[in-house]
Amino acid sequence: EALEAAASGAIDDAIRSKRDRFFERLDDGSTLDDVLEAFRLVLDRETLVRPPLVRDRAAWLDAVIHSPKPPARTREDDWLVACCPKFSVTMDALDMARHSTLLLDYSPLAQFRSFKRLTVGFAPLLVDLSSLAKVRTLEELEILHSPVRDLRPLLELPTLKKLFVTLDHCDLAPLAGSKTLEVLSASSSNRIDNAEAIASIETLRALELRGLEGPVAWLAKMTHLRSLAITSSHIQDLRVIGKLTGLTELTIEAPIKDLGFIKQLKALEHLNLCGCTAAHDIAPLASLKELKSLFLRGVPID
Repeated sequence: EALEAAASGAIDDAIRSKRDRFFERLDDGSTLDDVLEAFRLVLDRETLVRPPLVRDRAAWLDAVIHSPKPPARTREDDWLVACCPKFSVTMDALDMARHSTLLLDYSPLAQFRSFKRLTVGFAPLLVDLSSLAKVRTLEELEILHSPVRDLRPLLELPTLKKLFVTLDHCDLAPLAGSKTLEVLSASSSNRIDNAEAIASIETLRALELRGLEGPVAWLAKMTHLRSLAITSSHIQDLRVIGKLTGLTELTIEAPIKDLGFIKQLKALEHLNLCGCTAAHDIAPLASLKELKSLFLRGVPID
């Protein structure tokens, strides 16, 4: 009821009715195509509460997220619980990046013993990751544009190796205790806090930070990295990266001037400096004997 009020009644009853009738036809003998079609209808944007106009999306989201009485469950939660048992084959991945969803509880996915990869896109109610932590087989998780506030529950996933998050406010401190992460990509439209905390993740091999600000001296500890990508609008000095001699891939998009540190990275095979608009001298790159690809778009070369 709170969601319906927030969305100003923008629910397509005809589509919802169609979805209900379709789902009622499923039984234990349904084919995989039948089930996938039903699941698509469950997750399809047209079946969800949505704003009547795209330009109202920001106000609509704010009303939903900050509703004085947020729901304990949504209709989509009930449908996920009902739909998962209909799958007659093992499901190992689910991509919801192209669909908005009002799911609150992802724990029904835990019944798939080999479920490994999940992508969650436009999920305005996904604040608490506790239900995701129950999907213990997850190895790869991507969360895009959701109001997640605490990544701590993800430490309960014993096999999580790859994590991709795009959040308004990204605090990486809870990830410090990870013993399994190999790939981490964190992007924030506001800021990334406590990035230094991830320096303790010894299993990390690939790191991407978009929206990084503040001191970066902690990067010197990450000699185990093989791939690094840094995007920042304020950082002007990244000489510390010169200590990461094991890097084979490096991407920098920041207003740095001095590229001298790059000549220390003898193992580099792929280098992307697009967006380094303050750099002029690329002579240090001449010493990179292993380099296979180089991107310099936007670099004002002398």
